[in-house]
Amino acid sequence: MNRPHVSFSLRFGTALAAALLAGGCSLKKQYPAKQTFLVEARRTGDAHASSSPGVLRVRNFQVAAPFEGKGFVYRTSELGYQTDFYHEFLVAPRALLTEQTRQWLGASSLFRFVLGSGSNADATHNLEGNVLALFGDYRESASRQAVLAVEFFLTSEQSTSLEIIFHKSYRQEIPLEDRAPESLAKGWGKALEQILTALEQDLAKLSK
Repeated sequence: MNRPHVSFSLRFGTALAAALLAGGCSLKKQYPAKQTFLVEARRTGDAHASSSPGVLRVRNFQVAAPFEGKGFVYRTSELGYQTDFYHEFLVAPRALLTEQTRQWLGASSLFRFVLGSGSNADATHNLEGNVLALFGDYRESASRQAVLAVEFFLTSEQSTSLEIIFHKSYRQEIPLEDRAPESLAKGWGKALEQILTALEQDLAKLSK
């Protein structure tokens, strides 16, 4: 008496399975495409008229552990942070900020030459940077900010021991119009420009 019902259920189940397999792609969860961003600091001022005869080496920066990855980091509460897997730096922040600083100081003409950390040429001075903060502060929707903080050390190799002749920390918080990742990348770029402008001014005072 129950065989027709069993046969129908079997046929229905087989047909449903075939339909699911055929349309399997439509059942997959659609994830947003990854986007990568480059943070740039553009120096627009004139170079210094007289440069130091010194040669500066910009060593690879150190980045605080919470911010050393390529994914953007957002602060959501007093102790809460989130990492964005889908929006990230084109290269790791360590390499990115090191190179931007080297290019900026090279264009300033404060030193005769500005070398990268991989150069084998002799340098008279070394610049080290520690990135202390690099995140988007979204704790308050009405006051979103791009936060960047860097600590710099300038040492001289002209003495028997590495002497620290300059040390200072800089922090910038740039207001953002919206939560778009591109706005955050631009905010970091503006923050870096302001930090490097201040660093250049401070280094220029040392040569006077």
